[in-house]
Amino acid sequence: TATDFDKDYMVENQIGTALCERIIRAFHVPAFPAELSTKDASNARLIMHWQYSSISRGEKSIFFKLREKGINPEDYIHFNSLRSYDRINSNVTRTEEKSEVKNSVASFALKGQEKSLKNETWLNGEKFSKEQSTGVEALERNQYVTELLYIHSKLMIVDDRIVIIGSANLNDRSQCGDRDSEIAMKIEDPEMIKSRMNGEDYQVSKFATTFRRQIFREHLGLMKPVTTDQRIVSEAMRLPGTSQEYEFGDKYDKLVRDPLSEEFIKFWNNTANSNTTQFRELFHCVPDDNVKNWDQYHAFFKKEPELGKVTVAGHIYDENMPISTIREKLDSIQGHLVVFPTEFLSEVDLKGDSKLTELAMTLFT
Repeated sequence: TATDFDKDYMVENQIGTALCERIIRAFHVPAFPAELSTKDASNARLIMHWQYSSISRGEKSIFFKLREKGINPEDYIHFNSLRSYDRINSNVTRTEEKSEVKNSVASFALKGQEKSLKNETWLNGEKFSKEQSTGVEALERNQYVTELLYIHSKLMIVDDRIVIIGSANLNDRSQCGDRDSEIAMKIEDPEMIKSRMNGEDYQVSKFATTFRRQIFREHLGLMKPVTTDQRIVSEAMRLPGTSQEYEFGDKYDKLVRDPLSEEFIKFWNNTANSNTTQFRELFHCVPDDNVKNWDQYHAFFKKEPELGKVTVAGHIYDENMPISTIREKLDSIQGHLVVFPTEFLSEVDLKGDSKLTELAMTLFT
């Protein structure tokens, strides 16, 4: 393929030109690899400014408008995030680096020697704290990692009756109609079943309520365990078109059945708060509600290279924390649900000295 228009060049198709032009455009779009407190991250802070201005800060925010009318926002609207953790198998990593062959048969065999920690989603998962220690605490401690769980799909479930699935975000780029192209589908299942809503009997769409209950159970760590034993056929292995009926009526389904019940809201909030606390104590991950200014930010995640302490973001913060404590805290995490930190850097002018062109602003709002 050609990479420019040259009538004397043998190859004529311009696919290469299109690829190059698109990559060059992507290269010039501001990215955010820098440390959040540095000048290079001013654009990232500007995006945070508009997010928080929408949710909780300033006279244009949702929280302010509700409080202005004497309404406690937390009685009606919640903002949550998702976070996950796992353990990097350093034996596999070193083997692959030495052999320069990724995901080889040998590496898959090695991966089977150290279990993944992905038990936070499943009921009655094996407790990692009960497993035998690897014997090298410093090595094992460095294997634990956490990341925000980013789901690109957009989903709205209304009253357990209507489902909207699409590409649009809640921002001007998606909603104003003259920027990004978006697509969505609205699903209204005519099959209605008995349920509960706000403590009362209520008719719901079977598809909508099943979809929501399944998602809530995953976020809350209430999914039934899935076997990796290839000799056992699980529901996930069946061919497309095979009926996969949701199991109504067990105690965990009843817990998520009514999303407005006091029991459910209490369980949801307790799970989010508990998970947030465990991630904070283990990883000191930001954003975090306890970090409201730059002094607290730097104290929360200290980097002291002169003392030989440079903790990598997303890894265990306390290099002296016992492995037994780490394992017990990880075992207590249920699902992926955490609290969205509405107070993160609330004492900082996030808009600050950011200088964005009008074109760039259309990318970020």
